[in-house]
Amino acid sequence: MKVPTLLNGRVWPPVLFLVVSAPLLAEVLSGATSLIGFLAPGTFAAYVLVLYGIPVLVIREVAVRARIGLLGLFCLGLVYGLYNEGLLTESLYHPLGVQDDTWAAYGLVAGLRIPWLVFIVPWHGLFSVLTPILLTEHVFTRQAGRPWLPLPVTWALGVLVAALGAGRFLTIGEDVRTQPASTFAVHAAVVLGAAVALCSVAAIARRSARPDRAAGAGRPWWAAGLGAVVFVALFLVLQLLALSRVPWPCLPAYGALVGGGALWSAVRRADRAARRGGVRARRRAGTGGAGRAVRRTHRKPAVGGRGGVVRDRVRGAARTGPPGRPLTGWWPECQRRILTKPGHQGRRTAGAVPARARCPGGRRRG
Repeated sequence: MKVPTLLNGRVWPPVLFLVVSAPLLAEVLSGATSLIGFLAPGTFAAYVLVLYGIPVLVIREVAVRARIGLLGLFCLGLVYGLYNEGLLTESLYHPLGVQDDTWAAYGLVAGLRIPWLVFIVPWHGLFSVLTPILLTEHVFTRQAGRPWLPLPVTWALGVLVAALGAGRFLTIGEDVRTQPASTFAVHAAVVLGAAVALCSVAAIARRSARPDRAAGAGRPWWAAGLGAVVFVALFLVLQLLALSRVPWPCLPAYGALVGGGALWSAVRRADRAARRGGVRARRRAGTGGAGRAVRRTHRKPAVGGRGGVVRDRVRGAARTGPPGRPLTGWWPECQRRILTKPGHQGRRTAGAVPARARCPGGRRRG
């Protein structure tokens, strides 16, 4: 992998596109912030440097370097949702302010707005992290799938972002000033424990089998359709349930049901793609990759002769054929190699069987 450098002009366009598109998608397109307010210098700098841009860029670099798939990237997006709403804006805690009054005093447990947490954290995971990163990778295809920042810069930005969020939450945040010490400790433990659990899930997803790229190529409609179904089934229905004031435990249960169904569908499709990729790999090994599965070995030439006996050891692809029967095309290939090798044309060793009369594996033909 080529070591990235900040002096490379090809790095800056996707970096700038990502750090600007992340707050644009999450704030402006959702209606939370107007375009004029977003373009104000102070608001724009805060969104790009602190709240959205740099944290999302760090998550993208970590996901690329650790080879984390979409499931792990979404889990890191959930961690970002906890960072945004739990450490910076602090909208998860009552009686602090929240953008929508529907969730203000709904489903409170130890001062935590549980239904709002179930709604807003996956929202950030989908629209603040996953969508901007995939959009940037789609626009800048040549820079996709590779690191954009040097590893020391990624570490420095990650530590800076984490220290900034934790320092604000623990020292000058509204929750630490308005809540009792025991309640504030519960809030901090919930946010930290959930973040550690989600990072562990992302690490487990990294070690899982990854499907073949060619197996799922050419069907981007499936991912777009799944995202649209999840958006309608999760966020819009959760909003309607909150407006209807159903018992608040129904919202986490419904969110877990929809999320589990989407995860099951994605994992099942990935498993099918991996199986198709494995079948294709075995077919390539049995046909086109057969020439690479042959290793030629030489015996020591007999006394008084120069030819020696040549054998072809068939490994890998040869084992895919029927037992006791050579694969089609192996004998002409073996014969061609023997006849074109210098020193084996028209010469025999004393008492040895002609090389052209041998088939792969050392058995005599006929």
